[in-house]
Amino acid sequence: MNTKIFSLIGDWRHLIDKPILAGDVKKVVEKGSVPAFAFFFMLAASGIIATFGLLSNSAAVIIGAMIVAPLMNPIIALAFGSIEINRVLVLRSLLTIVFGTIVIITMAFFVSEIIGWKLAGSELIARMRPSLLDLGIAVAAGAAAAFSYPRPSVSSALAGIAIAVALVPPLCTVGITLSLGHKAGTDIGF
Repeated sequence: MNTKIFSLIGDWRHLIDKPILAGDVKKVVEKGSVPAFAFFFMLAASGIIATFGLLSNSAAVIIGAMIVAPLMNPIIALAFGSIEINRVLVLRSLLTIVFGTIVIITMAFFVSEIIGWKLAGSELIARMRPSLLDLGIAVAAGAAAAFSYPRPSVSSALAGIAIAVALVPPLCTVGITLSLGHKAGTDIGF
């Protein structure tokens, strides 16, 4: 019976992707936790793009910033290190995330100050009111990332996952709001 089915549709079992070895995944994850120049350069570029997108109220530009942002790598490394109980990986990942967060908020603050734009558009306001739906998105995206990371055939989904959980626009919102100062709450109805 099986040979008849395979003769009709072909034997595709050899095409099924096998996950890469745990050691190889660990190497990739550990590289993502390193606070290297390339990480901060791409993060700063992403922060500038996201800030311009938020200030110009452009969803397309904000999505572009999410694709550029490398912040998902140390977050995955933090989760991996927590599961493995690897203190060095956890601390290095936390350090990278904290410094990355500071870079993004600072970048957004200074870009907003330099431009002098003092209006809050709908894209900015939408990121000021997170809900439980946002938490559900983050959990589902985390599960998708954990599944796709060791599988090369579905790793192309990582860009979509990065967009779903991108933290750069909300962090830029913090920087922009700090730039707006006390006027932020009165200008947008808080």
